[in-house]
Amino acid sequence: SGDAYKDGGPQAYWWLDHYPRLREQGAKLGMVDILQGPGDTVFIPAGWWHATLNLPDEGEDVTVACTRNVMPPAALPFVLPLMREADPAFTRVFLETIRRRRPDAPSFLPEDLVEADRPQRVGCCESWMLERREARSLSLAECRRGFIRTGKPLIIDGLAPHLLSAECCGLSREWLSANFGEKCVAVYRNFKDPESRAGAADKAELMRVRELLALLRRGGEEAEGLYLYDLSLPLQLPGL
Repeated sequence: SGDAYKDGGPQAYWWLDHYPRLREQGAKLGMVDILQGPGDTVFIPAGWWHATLNLPDEGEDVTVACTRNVMPPAALPFVLPLMREADPAFTRVFLETIRRRRPDAPSFLPEDLVEADRPQRVGCCESWMLERREARSLSLAECRRGFIRTGKPLIIDGLAPHLLSAECCGLSREWLSANFGEKCVAVYRNFKDPESRAGAADKAELMRVRELLALLRRGGEEAEGLYLYDLSLPLQLPGL
């Protein structure tokens, strides 16, 4: 095929092997050959297949090409599906860069691409794999049947508005202390210690939630580096 040269050798092979055959069918294919000179500008519409061969000046045997591709926002709905199909990894980086550098990205990105893409499965092997689900598409019955009862871990996106709602008082310290203050949790004390990031053993201490919150409220050296990794709360959220 015409793309075989990409894996088989230098791009010059395309001009030697494929270009002559295209020229033979040029009229039938609607092929156009042009010679662009100094000061000439050539506009190639979106979706048009094209190839460029840079020619050296007379008496020279080296040519240097400087090129830039321009993709206006209006072309994104047409280009992105093709880009995703051809190179998903590049497309993900491309979109992340647009979202980071263009605060106005929501105004021109397709609606389904405004938010950052997140993998539907997280993990490096089948024995340790977390599934990601949207809260609005996951019923409580399915969550109990497929995950809670089977002990299967799950990442649920979109719960934040409910967790911060009036039903649980925004998960304030006062509310946590009043409702779960006697719950014992493992609290790490050396979270900010550089040695812990270098592989040193964790310094964990078992304490009640209200004690942890009191330390955080007082602040100072005693609260420095405190870290609660996981807090399981039996919440009832009728709003879901």
